[in-house]
Amino acid sequence: MSSNCLGRAYLLAKILQRRYEVEIVGLVLGSGIWGPIADLDDVKLRFVKVGKAPISYWQLKKLLGEVTGDIVYASKPLFTSFGIGLLKKLSDKKPLILDIDDWERGFAKELWQRISPVYRFLFLGYSTLYHSIPFQILLTLCYRSKEHVVAYTR
Repeated sequence: MSSNCLGRAYLLAKILQRRYEVEIVGLVLGSGIWGPIADLDDVKLRFVKVGKAPISYWQLKKLLGEVTGDIVYASKPLFTSFGIGLLKKLSDKKPLILDIDDWERGFAKELWQRISPVYRFLFLGYSTLYHSIPFQILLTLCYRSKEHVVAYTR
């Protein structure tokens, strides 16, 4: 909720509000809620302040407690969204919808191919964000969501 990914969640929430009661639930990393959405009050925001990753067991437990809806709509196959959704699905039998707005691994792959071997070494920490074991596991678990929403163009 601290970056522009909240913008997509906000727009989806506004669309869904036409028929449903909607809340956006997530983590606040760093200084606070993303600026363009921070002062808006037309969508309820429920969050847990983390400061910086990784999150602790207690923060994770608190965040899971904030997810109270009948359906969980997760954005991106990352632990902070889809991973939380999977845990909620397993613990409370909530239907889970996964929204994949872009091909995360594709962006990392394209970046990796464009940079020199020296920069590949220097950016190894960045690349592990997209090629880490937890990310790979979440990608393989995508089939566990009830529905998928994918926006992808080449």
